Amino acid sequence: MTKYIVAFALLALIVLLAGLAVRGWGRRRNEQEQLLQMPAESIPHFAAELEVDGFYVATTKAGEPLNRINAYGLGPRGKARLAISAQGVVIRRIGEVSLAISSRDLVAVQLVSGAIDRAVETGGLIAMTWLNGGEKLETTIRVVDENQGSLMVAALANFVKEGSN
Repeated sequence: MTKYIVAFALLALIVLLAGLAVRGWGRRRNEQEQLLQMPAESIPHFAAELEVDGFYVATTKAGEPLNRINAYGLGPRGKARLAISAQGVVIRRIGEVSLAISSRDLVAVQLVSGAIDRAVETGGLIAMTWLNGGEKLETTIRVVDENQGSLMVAALANFVKEGSN
C-alpha cells in the first residue's frame, strides 16, 4: 500500500511541475507579445532568387543568446524552406508560422556555431540580426549544404551593406 501512495505522490509532483512549466512558458510568451510587434509572415511582391532547405533554429533577443522568443509562434525549431530576394528573406517553417524579414530591417549577418540548445561546427549557423519595431532580434538558421549557405550569407550581407549607406 505504501508503494502506491509514494507512486501517486510522485505522479502528482510530476504533473504539478509540468503544469508550472507550461504556465511559465505561456506567461513568458504573453509578456513578449506585449513588447514585440507581430513579425510579418510574408513580403508583398516577393520573388525568390534563391531557395534552400534548412532548419529554423531560434529567434532570440540580440545580445541575449539564451533568451528565446516564444511570442507569435517563434519558439519551436524545425525544418524550413529559406527563400531570399532583394526584398528580404522568408523562412517558411514546416508546420509552424512563417517568418519574413525585410531587407531594410536586416542589421547584421554573421556565422556562428551555437544558439540556445544547438551547437554545430564553426560557422555552421547563420545568425541574422534584424529590427522588430524598436527591438533588435537575432534569428538563427542552419543550411546543411555549405555552398548554398555561402550563397545565402553573401546575399544577406549585401542587404546589410546597402542598408548602411
